[in-house]
Amino acid sequence: MMERSITIALDRRPDILYVAGELAVGQMRGTSPCSRKGFHAHEGYRLEFVDKGSMWLLEPQKRRSLVGQGQYYVLRPDQEHSQEVDPHIRTLFVNLPKQQVEEVVQELMSIKKQTFLDPTIALAQREIFTLLKAIAAEVEHSISGMQIMLQSLGIQLTVQLLRAQQQGEDEGELQRVSAMLSPEIRRSVDFIHAYYTQDLSLQQVAASASLSPYHFLRLFKQQIGITPHAYLRRLRLQQAALFLSQSDEPVSDIAYRLGFSSPAHLTEAFRRHYGLTPSQYRKR
Repeated sequence: MMERSITIALDRRPDILYVAGELAVGQMRGTSPCSRKGFHAHEGYRLEFVDKGSMWLLEPQKRRSLVGQGQYYVLRPDQEHSQEVDPHIRTLFVNLPKQQVEEVVQELMSIKKQTFLDPTIALAQREIFTLLKAIAAEVEHSISGMQIMLQSLGIQLTVQLLRAQQQGEDEGELQRVSAMLSPEIRRSVDFIHAYYTQDLSLQQVAASASLSPYHFLRLFKQQIGITPHAYLRRLRLQQAALFLSQSDEPVSDIAYRLGFSSPAHLTEAFRRHYGLTPSQYRKR
């Protein structure tokens, strides 16, 4: 089974959990449907992990990016953004001091020229998830030494974010789903994320956008860059990778949970996408 929510134990804690200089830890919890935050920015680097639900990350020029459960986004200092969140949202956010991040980057520049912590949206792999879980535990218990522990965890988190970024660049992986979406395509993407475990047909997804299958397929591919079927498959595979990283659930159970016709179907699709079988991926 999936590990329990890393934020559920923080239910009775305030939204701002810890602040020391530019280092801050906080959470966002369920709010009114489709609640939208105003445009704002942060002094340091901002990481926000979606523990439950999903959100749209909005940037200037109407750029919209969907951040789903198990994913995180990273923003640079002073990067303007806004959010539209669903009513069941749970997130954990960490503000990383700009100077601290730049010092870590300087250390890594001796290994790879021109290393930066770039804005991104990505699936939280085991190493990053474990650090976020440790950060949540520290602010939950508030015991002696918490400040030192959080500073150390913040540095480790920065290193793991840079490693994940470099791995993504090396593998050519695109974890970000970003486009100028029309209302029709946005509705269809929301529909896919709500029902991706079911056997969805093109007709059903097109109907959610109030378009004919022909016009919907053309518009979806134009705005998203891939077909609805490919988007659905990628979403299922991303969720499979999340389950494999964060739980000991059998591959067969994951396959049926995510709507694959069989464990063999999941294994073959996973191998084509990630270059590893689910079992190999779990053992990394």
